[in-house]
Amino acid sequence: MEDDVSILTYKINLHRSIIYYDIKKKKRKIDKVKRLKKKKSQLKKWRLIRRKINKYLRVGRIIAKWVIRPENKYRSITTKDTKHLGKIPSAINNQIIRKYKNNKKIKNVKSVNLVVPADYEKKHPSVRYNKDKGVLEIVPLKLNLKWTCPISYTKINQVEVNNKYVYVCLTTTVKEKRNYQRMVGVDLNIKHNLATVGESKSRKHEYLGKNYIYEKIKFREIRRRYQKQGKTKTLKRFGNKEQRMMNDLNHKLSNRIVQFALERKGNIAMEDLTGIRKTRSSKSFRYFLNSWQFHKLRLFVGYKSQAAGIKAVFVDPKYTSQDCSRCGERNKPRGKKYKCQHCNLEIHRDKNACFNISNRGSQSLVSSD
Repeated sequence: MEDDVSILTYKINLHRSIIYYDIKKKKRKIDKVKRLKKKKSQLKKWRLIRRKINKYLRVGRIIAKWVIRPENKYRSITTKDTKHLGKIPSAINNQIIRKYKNNKKIKNVKSVNLVVPADYEKKHPSVRYNKDKGVLEIVPLKLNLKWTCPISYTKINQVEVNNKYVYVCLTTTVKEKRNYQRMVGVDLNIKHNLATVGESKSRKHEYLGKNYIYEKIKFREIRRRYQKQGKTKTLKRFGNKEQRMMNDLNHKLSNRIVQFALERKGNIAMEDLTGIRKTRSSKSFRYFLNSWQFHKLRLFVGYKSQAAGIKAVFVDPKYTSQDCSRCGERNKPRGKKYKCQHCNLEIHRDKNACFNISNRGSQSLVSSD
């Protein structure tokens, strides 16, 4: 049986991950003056790097606009033909020409990313990654980034760079594909527990992301205070902190969901929540609904389950909290308590929902096979 090949992309913050090799770390304590000098020198170097990247992005956009002109449609273009437009590394220049020359539908170019191919077949590849040190080196741009790859991969295909982020595209292989018949259901919430994971046959479950709503309330109150005071810079920095916290939480939730599925020897069934923000709701509920990243959690669970060799299925979320997970009768829950009038089942509402999602996922798995 052939191994499954999947292509994944990771996003790295450029400003936070740059390594400044010229600044030597000293073991002894540094006083405040030297610490400030160190920060200023780092800021200078970051500004120089950003200026260089912005220059390449500007030149890349000019080259792309020149390539899609009607007079250049049927002629062969090389890097020599674009020398008059500006200086840019030839490896990146080739990728821009190849992308915009072959795509005939593009009529206007608003922005261009700097694509650097890995070129592992060459003696001196353009992209190098040291697993032991956790350093990603992009040779044409002279960038060294701190990055630890969370999964095992076959090869790095290419790297895309803009003025804020670096996108690393790599290929992974799933050596062991698990053909499990069981299904683990995941019920997503906003208040109390963010996710409830359970398996309907064994009736085992687990609550994830407890009391996260209090963190969201704290961030909301601090943001209100900064808005009243007019501190826009502090507010922007604080918003980025909240986003990083949410990304970290989504990674932790997705890791635990995949681990729970592997422990129970089952696949994963989740709710298909597309269009959930269009529903009518109260103002306080709408705030938590719009600030919660459902799609990102779905993406994380999707690629992590694929790397683990299990399937991720998405089912219809209608009436998952109202249908009885034992007999199938429909009853309206009272708060977080659910009681079936037919079979007298008393259960937590989220627990009942995750068991229903598990049952629907197993039905969809049987119908697909």
